This record gives sequence, C-alpha cells and structure tokens, in this order.
Amino acid sequence: MSKNIIVKEQLRILKVCILFIGLFNILSYLRLMIFHNQFNIFLLEIVGLLSLISYDLVFIFLLYCIILCILHAIPFISKYMDKGRSCFMQFLTLLLSTLSTFIIMLRGSAEDISYALLLLVSVFFLVVKLRVRDVKFKTSLAFLIMFMLAITPLIMMYVCPLVILQKAYTLRTVDERAEFIASYIRNTTVNIWFFNYDPILFCCVTLHRARGDFNKFVLFGVGGCGEIALAETVFLRRLGVEAREVHLHGEEHAFVEVRINDTWFVSDVYRPGLMMREEYAKDRIKQIGGLSHVVAYTEHGMVDLTKAYVPSADEVIIKVIYHGEPVMNARVKLIHKFRGNDLALPELHTDAHGIAIIYLGPMSYNNTQIEPAERFYWIYINDENTGFKVSGEGKNKVQYITIDLALLET
Repeated sequence: MSKNIIVKEQLRILKVCILFIGLFNILSYLRLMIFHNQFNIFLLEIVGLLSLISYDLVFIFLLYCIILCILHAIPFISKYMDKGRSCFMQFLTLLLSTLSTFIIMLRGSAEDISYALLLLVSVFFLVVKLRVRDVKFKTSLAFLIMFMLAITPLIMMYVCPLVILQKAYTLRTVDERAEFIASYIRNTTVNIWFFNYDPILFCCVTLHRARGDFNKFVLFGVGGCGEIALAETVFLRRLGVEAREVHLHGEEHAFVEVRINDTWFVSDVYRPGLMMREEYAKDRIKQIGGLSHVVAYTEHGMVDLTKAYVPSADEVIIKVIYHGEPVMNARVKLIHKFRGNDLALPELHTDAHGIAIIYLGPMSYNNTQIEPAERFYWIYINDENTGFKVSGEGKNKVQYITIDLALLET
C-alpha cells in the first residue's frame, strides 16, 4: 500500500476527529449558557452527555489512526491489507481502539493521554508530508484545524475558572459569592445520578467522573455531590473565602461549609442558599430519617462535626482487649449498607487504653429511595467483622462496647 493511500486514509480519519472535537467544544460552550430552571436542567444533562460522547469518539478515532499507522508499518501485515481484507482489518482496529479507550478512561487519565496521542498524530503527518510530494495542502490545513480545536478544551480548563472568579469578585458579600459559585457549579455539572435509570448511559458518564481531580471536573463537568463539593471548595478558597468539604460517609453525601463572620454555614448545591448547621441537619433527618456521622476535611486533617450538627448524638466508646489486656493502635472501622452499597466511616485507632470513641446521630431511615439500608453499623477490628453492632439513636446516650479479640479466635 503506497504512502499516498495511507495519508488519504489518515486524512479521512482526521476530518472525522475535527467534526467531533468541534462538536465537543460547541456543546461545552452551550452548557455554560444554560440556566437552571426545570426544563433547562434536563437540557443541560442531555447536552453534557452529547459532549462526552463526542469527546469519546475523538479519542477512539485518534487511537484508530495511530493503530492503522502501526499496522501499515509492519510489512507482514501491510501486504495483506489489500482491498479484500482491509475492511476486516479496519473493523478490528476500530474495535481495539474502542476497547482501549474504555480501559484508559477507567484509569482516569483520558484527558492527558488524548493530547499525547494528538502530538503523535501531528508527528506522523509532518513526517509523511515531508516525504510524499503530492500530498495536498488540505492535509496540513486539516491537521492545523484539528490541533486548534483539540487544545481549546485544555485552554478553557484553565481560563474558565479565572473568568468565574473574576465575575465572583464583583459581588460584594461573601454569601453572594458563595451562592454564585454554587449556582455556577449546579448549572454546569452533568450529574451522574441523572442517568442511573440507564446502565449504558450511566457507564458512559461515569467514565468521565472527575473524582478528586479539579481540572478534570472543569473540563468535563461530570460528577456527583463529592465532585461538586470539591469544586466549590476550590473556587471559594481561591476567592479567599474559608471553606471546607464535609462528608456524610454513612449516607453517601457531601457538601461544603463556608465560614462567614466566625460562623459556619452549609452550602449544598441541592438546596438553595446558605443554611445553619442544625437547620440543615433537621432537614436532612426529615428527608431520609438519619444523619449518623459528619466529618469535615481541612488543610490540617479531619474534624468530627457530628455533635455540631446533632447535639443529641450518642457517644460510642469501643474498648478492644486481648485476654483482658488493652490493645493499642487497633484499627476500628464501622461499616453498614446504604442504597445497597457497603459504606465505611473514617477509620479509628485505639489509644493506650485500647479505647476508640465515635459519635453517632440517629439512624431511623424512612426513605424508600435509600433502601436497602442497615440501621446500624457492623464493628470491624483490623479489617475483620467482630459480629458486634452499634446504632445511633440521637438521644445523647453513652454506649460502652468491649470486644475481646481472644474470644473471636475461637
């Protein structure tokens, strides 16, 4: 197969990439222009999904382009890629590039590797153009367009936060700035739970979930309450506002606390405006019937806020012994099911007296949407289930639990 034919094949693929990366950019800009009424929230999720699919297709075709280049470079394979077998080889190549795309995205590095692939494609075209004289100017032009469109999301990933922060600086009060940031994130996030009715769509969206990567969240805008809390915290801190992530590990939720005039307020994108802690806790308990444990993550570590949200939370004192002697530095973890998933509270360690203390709020869950849910926690010591249970009632009780590891060995 001649070099001219190879270049023409790659040029066709490049045109397809231009189409989809252009679509990704257009849809990304469109997401920023949608406001948050009920109809537009639905439109936002659909537009966000289409932008993710367009990005995936770009990545697939870039891989397809490179794999074909490699196959053409292998004499043993290249000589069999005649008219009778080329379609089959192209199908296998497309299948391989699709599978590779999903594997790479599951590893959470798609946005980095895609630009590396773009550079490889650029090198290929430059080399071929120097060696093949009759390649038309449109090859270079197509590549240039592709390159400009592809780096646009990368540029926007850094420019967009600056624009948002500049707008927020024009607002006078801290609460106005906090509400503006929350509103922006609410309006531009593709919420993964919006698509949980369809396993295929849910899988496609989840592949782009930002998790702990702020830049990836800005690029794709995909996530749940955890990513939203992370993004809001980063934005507020860049504005000079004291903010921190707060997690309800036992109920699989996260939100943000904002400090205004030495008072902490709750900013949850699923609830408009700022709320006092106890007001938020009462609303949460009314909604699902429980609020078992609250922790905040600061620059200096983790802070237990259960008593701050539920003043009547129970104090649970767990003592770990072995043949009557206290066990120091034993790992204590509380785990239960919520929405059918095993959720664990942050790990504790026993002190020199073999004691670990934790506070638990009420666990009288009454919402069918969170089922199946256990209204208690299993106590694990050193990653083994002891068979002991503990539940919070929110009645300001003190519960004592003694666990003898020697008895568990029998």
